[in-house]
Amino acid sequence: MALLLSPLLFINIRNSHDWGDDFAGYLTEAQHIAHGEAFYQSRVVPQNYMPSYAPQYYSYGFPLLLSPVVRAFGLDFRALDIYMSLWLVAWALLVFYYLRRRFSFFTAAAFVCIVFVNPWFFEFKVQVISDVPFAFFFTLGMLYFLRRQELSLTGNILWGIVMGFTIGIRDLGYLLPAFLVADLVWADVLSMMQTGARPGVLRRGGLALGVAGAFVLVMRLVVFRDPGSQLSHFVSLYQSPDYWQTILANLDVYTRLYQGLFSHEVGRYTFMLHYSTAFMLVLAVLGFIRLLYGAGRWEWLILVAYTLVVLLFPFSSQGFRYMLPVLPLLMVCAALGAKSIQLPVNRYAAGIAFFLFMMLVNVRDIKHLHGAQASVVAPGPMTADSRAMLEYIGTLPDTAIIATVKPRAVALLTGHRTCLLPKNATPAFISGALRRVAPQYVLHIDGVMTDIANDYAAYEHDSLVWQQGGHRLYLSGR
Repeated sequence: MALLLSPLLFINIRNSHDWGDDFAGYLTEAQHIAHGEAFYQSRVVPQNYMPSYAPQYYSYGFPLLLSPVVRAFGLDFRALDIYMSLWLVAWALLVFYYLRRRFSFFTAAAFVCIVFVNPWFFEFKVQVISDVPFAFFFTLGMLYFLRRQELSLTGNILWGIVMGFTIGIRDLGYLLPAFLVADLVWADVLSMMQTGARPGVLRRGGLALGVAGAFVLVMRLVVFRDPGSQLSHFVSLYQSPDYWQTILANLDVYTRLYQGLFSHEVGRYTFMLHYSTAFMLVLAVLGFIRLLYGAGRWEWLILVAYTLVVLLFPFSSQGFRYMLPVLPLLMVCAALGAKSIQLPVNRYAAGIAFFLFMMLVNVRDIKHLHGAQASVVAPGPMTADSRAMLEYIGTLPDTAIIATVKPRAVALLTGHRTCLLPKNATPAFISGALRRVAPQYVLHIDGVMTDIANDYAAYEHDSLVWQQGGHRLYLSGR
């Protein structure tokens, strides 16, 4: 299985990154951890005029995982790409083990290859973001949960550590102990109804819950001295005038994104993908029903609860990555759906034919990526014009504050203080919002799909002091 997944390690490795900005927040914190500093320090001026932008800092988990690479290689994006590829392979192998618990080797291997040896993941793995490591630990937590009745003392302790560290990567990790609490309550009720006695705490996972809580407290209060969880920031984003409309709109988006995992450009045969992507969706729906009425009710509840949290989130512009932690459950559904279909031909022959077709589609796009990767520098900080821009900013006075739509990336790569220039606001609103910060410079970055920096500079009558390519730096007229 590792051999089948090996292309993930060496295809589409780049010494570049896009302007995403989340990556810069993680890498800044990784630098601090690598050098024994408080991880939550930031050169970005705190703001409250655009709360949906990002938390002031991220939790320690993913920066901690990045810190050895950052300490050894610095901001080497090629090394970081290889590191993220290793996490992706590790997660894919864990998902294979997860599927292998109930399906044959061929079924588990086929679904893992179709999903992971996939152009979407080859493009996604060049992003230095926490989604894949979080999905790995979330999947590991689910495995422990499904085996909770057979865990030893050591197993319960390890399970608690896994849950605690998953929370340390993302606050969504709190769902794992929430599922355990629900199971504890259900086990109590069921046992009391049937026998009048309560089941043992160790068997039920109460020890794991206590270890998880202790791990979270020790890591946040003692090891990293975290000034506070960012959970309140994310909770504040769950505001919608119509939650039902938000759910329906997001359900449409994520259904299309799920199908998009299996849809790639295959020239004149593209029409065939309309049938194969629809078929993968039908398999998932059939399996979802079977999961509820079979032996996988807790998996069904985990899938529903997690998906509901994502569907209620009013921002769906980040692609399918928010759903990655439950992708193994969607694969379980698809596999169960495939087993439920009665075919007039040999089931194994049909399965092999479908697997080969899907892999041929994947390999066609992967071959294109492999051929193009060596000469491609992703539009972002590593292009020649961007490097020139960052070098010029490095010559500015140390006290200078630069207003930009990518404040974390510019702060990381220049060492200067920055502040957020909200891209979806009017120049008049920005003028009032930045009055307290009073940035000395306004930076327009080419390729970030907004001209707000140019518009704001014109509104304030700022003067252009540097330009190269599409990048522009303005001196504030305030």
